[in-house]
Amino acid sequence: MNAYGKKTAGISVLSLLLAVLLMFAAGCGAFSCASADLPDAALDIYSQTLIVTHSSGGGEMLTGTGFIAYADGDTAYAITNYHVVEGAPDGEVTVRVGNAGLPATAEVVGYYEYHDIAVISLRSDGSFVSLSSDRFVTAETGEDVWSMGNEHGEGRLIVSDGETVASETTVTAERLGYYSVTGLVPNKYVPVTEYTCSVESGMSGCPIADADGNVTGVGTYRAEETTSDGTRMHYYGTDARFARSVLDAVLGGRFSSIDGGKEVALFGDGYYRIFIDRDGVRTRLVFLGNYYDWGAPLEGGTDGESYAARLHDIGFTAYRSYDGLVVGDTGSDCPLRPGDTITEIAGQDVGDMSYADIMTMFYDGFELTESGGDAVTVTTDRGEVALEGGGYAVCAK
Repeated sequence: MNAYGKKTAGISVLSLLLAVLLMFAAGCGAFSCASADLPDAALDIYSQTLIVTHSSGGGEMLTGTGFIAYADGDTAYAITNYHVVEGAPDGEVTVRVGNAGLPATAEVVGYYEYHDIAVISLRSDGSFVSLSSDRFVTAETGEDVWSMGNEHGEGRLIVSDGETVASETTVTAERLGYYSVTGLVPNKYVPVTEYTCSVESGMSGCPIADADGNVTGVGTYRAEETTSDGTRMHYYGTDARFARSVLDAVLGGRFSSIDGGKEVALFGDGYYRIFIDRDGVRTRLVFLGNYYDWGAPLEGGTDGESYAARLHDIGFTAYRSYDGLVVGDTGSDCPLRPGDTITEIAGQDVGDMSYADIMTMFYDGFELTESGGDAVTVTTDRGEVALEGGGYAVCAK
């Protein structure tokens, strides 16, 4: 299931203020609730970690976590999960910095639903600092990591230590209890990092840092597994580089024309995306698939069994191999052919790149356009191919 923020009945701003006073009375200041094992390099992340709340209706409050990643003058921008802020009245949430800060109002300024990342903005008194983009890195399997969040939605930040189990894995939507705007998506796969540090309820949107003070993930999901050996919790995070890409898209004003401009367009306009799914037992990269076609059964398929993502005219699917990316299905005007092996994209060797590496490369470096221009060149086993066709082109940003 998702690590959804814990819902509690009847919490008000007055209650939050009382909680702050109680923490001071207990001697829990801004840092004293943090684990002594938290590396010094990550203290600035902890000092900018937020407790996020908003009313979900019916007298309930949804609680989660976020962290400030960029500050500019009197405005700061924080990263959290989309499911933490989804449905917030008027797009506003209440935030509190650490265990000692006073409640303040923040506005949801952008999100990207597929990776469950949202960006909120709040007024800054000048004390917040920006986390440089090079501090958002991919996790390394087996490294020590620390999560910082509002565990169980109790309104108090904790620090949990652990390690990275897998730097890149895919998890099904059903396992995570993920619901999109079209309902539960039967074949939605999510690229995630698995950790042993806590991402319990209320910690959704929490930063996960390594010993060097880099952010490797944004705590997002948890799933319970019961076996003959007992019950085990799996904790998952969204790749920190994806979160940074969403933040940069918000700061750069790159929004989709749909949903009032709140959803960012990481790659071209509309809902064409680069995502992960599976074809049988193989995980595949879907380049420029239409995310919102996943809810439609294939002709002749039965509900819950056969679903498909429609490809863009120059879209394609690809599988990792030892030699590169092997092209599977292609769009109607795609210059690639099924069976082509892609070895380089815009001069970058993709042979050793993970799906997450490739997705990040496209998010940060390329865009879909409806005009000509200098299209990105893809090197295949049959020569160089320009990613253009049917009036569309993939170009460098």
